[in-house]
Amino acid sequence: MLRLVSKVSRAVASKGVGVSGGLKTGPAGGPVRSFASIVESLNTLNEALPHKDAVRYDKQANMKWTISEIKRYSDALASGLLEIGFAPKDTILSVLPSDTAEQHILQLACARAGFVLATLPSSCTDPKVIASVLKETKAVSAFVQGDTRIPFEVKDENGNLVTDDDQKKLEYDDVYIKALVEIMPTLQEFEYFRSARDDKKGGEIVPDEEFGPRPSFNFVENGLDYSNADFPSFRWPVQTGFDKIPGFYNYKHLMAFNSDSLVMFKGTLVDGKPIKDDRVPPPADGVVIMAKSDIKFIDQELITDVVEPAYLHVPKETDALTVQFDENGKKKGGVLDHNKALETEEWKTVKAILGKEYVEAQVA
Repeated sequence: MLRLVSKVSRAVASKGVGVSGGLKTGPAGGPVRSFASIVESLNTLNEALPHKDAVRYDKQANMKWTISEIKRYSDALASGLLEIGFAPKDTILSVLPSDTAEQHILQLACARAGFVLATLPSSCTDPKVIASVLKETKAVSAFVQGDTRIPFEVKDENGNLVTDDDQKKLEYDDVYIKALVEIMPTLQEFEYFRSARDDKKGGEIVPDEEFGPRPSFNFVENGLDYSNADFPSFRWPVQTGFDKIPGFYNYKHLMAFNSDSLVMFKGTLVDGKPIKDDRVPPPADGVVIMAKSDIKFIDQELITDVVEPAYLHVPKETDALTVQFDENGKKKGGVLDHNKALETEEWKTVKAILGKEYVEAQVA
């Protein structure tokens, strides 16, 4: 349960910062928008009160963050995910506890970069349910707990909440890691054959069975995006632990603090028009999506064709942002935009922070 302590600042209130409205005065007397995206709200709040205490995580080393720290970490995670290949409108599945720093930063990163966040309660550890949601959402990634190993709220066989002292008696188990590995056994290790050219078959490339199958570590340690025919969209398994777990990306390693992924470049497109100094002003919240090229040799000449030019994704309050599932894998309504997401229980901490409230995130 979250305890919200209201500390509204007159300085921020006078600027009209809020989760349902941007600046109350438009540039050069221009029209004022009635709603603001989460990105705009956080940016405006950061400009007004960057050093304001925003949230404290009692169960996570009593960690306290300011507004500027929240923006810094969420921007860094958004940049890092973009740099390794995530793209706006990609869906990410989170099975993280709702009252953790990792979940809140991931929520804001998705709003920043235009990802859709699908959520399963951390009480769900059933591989079949996780697999079903991965397939339904076509998620490109799953974020799960690593060395935390169990949900922050643990109940005994009688349904009673287990206290911190009692947790020492529990037998810990990497339930989330094991669930993903059960769904996709090749996450942590797969075998492959060396290939050889068979002259008897017209030069056909065939497995060289003379050497037998060779065990490989995993896709991540070999610098490859994960590939699985049963989950064709899935590429990136992520865990939040401090230790390295074979086959998984570490959450903390995905943050790119000095990235250009969230910076505009002249020559990129806004609404189909290239940015030019004297025509199309670059928006403040653009996310650069790098150009994709088709590179090939024709008559020994290297030919490069730009398949998709670089462009900007500008987060809007009407963007699809989240879709929520219960612990049985049943969808709770449709996909929600920025404003509708903030009205849900799962986004109450983000809403409180954007509403200038100080939040103490802790288990009741």
